Amino acid sequence: MIAIGVDISKDFFNVCAVDERLNILHKKSLPMNQEGFFSFSKIVSSFSNPVIALESSGKYHIPLACFIIKHPDLVAKHAIAEEIKVLARQIESISCEISQVKTKIKDLIFVLFPEAERHFNIFSLWFLKIIRKYPSSKAIAKASANSINKIIRKSSRGRKPTAGPLDIIELAKNSIGIRNKGFEVSLVFYIDKLLFLDSQLGLLKKTFEDLIKERFFRQIEILCSIRGISKILAGRLMAEIGSIKLFPSSRHFISYAGYDPVIKESGRWRQRMSISKQGNPHLRNVLFQMAVMAIVHNPVFRVYFEKKRKGFGSYKKSVVAVINKLIRVIYAMLTREEKFDPSKVAPSCYIKVKSSMEVNFDHAA
Repeated sequence: MIAIGVDISKDFFNVCAVDERLNILHKKSLPMNQEGFFSFSKIVSSFSNPVIALESSGKYHIPLACFIIKHPDLVAKHAIAEEIKVLARQIESISCEISQVKTKIKDLIFVLFPEAERHFNIFSLWFLKIIRKYPSSKAIAKASANSINKIIRKSSRGRKPTAGPLDIIELAKNSIGIRNKGFEVSLVFYIDKLLFLDSQLGLLKKTFEDLIKERFFRQIEILCSIRGISKILAGRLMAEIGSIKLFPSSRHFISYAGYDPVIKESGRWRQRMSISKQGNPHLRNVLFQMAVMAIVHNPVFRVYFEKKRKGFGSYKKSVVAVINKLIRVIYAMLTREEKFDPSKVAPSCYIKVKSSMEVNFDHAA
């Protein structure tokens, strides 16, 4: 097998081809331009079915990755994997931005209509539409019930809000919220931004799901058998690791994610510190989200989390323990190509959960 490593900087990229014994077959520095890209194409074409390791270097690797995508005869699998990784990280970035925008909206509503959060889901579409048109309790108090009702009818999805137009107006009339033009304009801006980001995230997720179905169909099927793990989370994890075969053991997987502990030693003194955070930060992020969802929706991981929390007395340490367990489980599942079986993961927990919570795991086995 021939491996071609590519190290990328702003103006140049270095290419090195080696065989199985790490003998250097070709080594060259190429300019980051079209001439360099076509030279790279010739190098790749001179070998039979090489494996390319392209450094994900901030934004600098993207032009070369796009060149590869446009020339599928080079490395078709790499091109698809790179597309998936770019989309996965864009989804992560937009999701983070949405979270920040929601915090801004929450802070502004606390000043303009503080009672709203205790009575409604302030991020439901109908409420966002109302507060966008009438961006304070004082403005809502002066609105007509008919106007509020029209907004609710047009923007309600599925279940209608329990509060009617008159209830909303009455709550606004008795609110301690202030009316401040600066805050109101800011609130409208952030609501528009949230709605835009939500719509774009939906489009990205649709494209992402199509790509992961093509590239990682079986792996996604296996990962989603763990209750709480969605196709998007499963796809993001596969986008970051590529193949489970790259890791000789689950310990290597844990280390790559940066969830391995830092250990300090001095003579006979040895202490486990915090996690190293030396690995892939995007993988670390998706594993954290997967663990949180597993704790909420999967009884086996919830029992394990509660057990660790009693021992550690710390939420953060307990979540890290769940993440490490989840990684070991995922590693075993993907390596053996088996779906999640709670009785194999934790037999004692499985019996406890079945008897006390009457949970049916048939869908996941």
